[in-house]
Amino acid sequence: MLSVGTSSLVTNTYFFLLGLSLGLILQVLVIAVQNATDYADLGAATSGATFFRSIGGSFGVAAGPAVARAAGRGRRPAPDPELAAGLAVRLGLCAHWGA
Repeated sequence: MLSVGTSSLVTNTYFFLLGLSLGLILQVLVIAVQNATDYADLGAATSGATFFRSIGGSFGVAAGPAVARAAGRGRRPAPDPELAAGLAVRLGLCAHWGA
């Protein structure tokens, strides 16, 4: 399970395994669609499977961040004003604290 303390190496490994498994599964689904249709309808079946896969990807890209944001709401720590002020001073946005 991913958490705030999960290292980048573990996170990247999880995403690599997810991408690899999805890539292998999606090809099997296209072949299953091709095997289920007649030869005359092969192009239409393949393009239909590809079209609906891209539509599903579009919905996933649109809804994924919204779901992740809603799931993480209320778990983030409150902002630290001292940290923000120190960062503003270091970046030259203000001369000193309280300016």
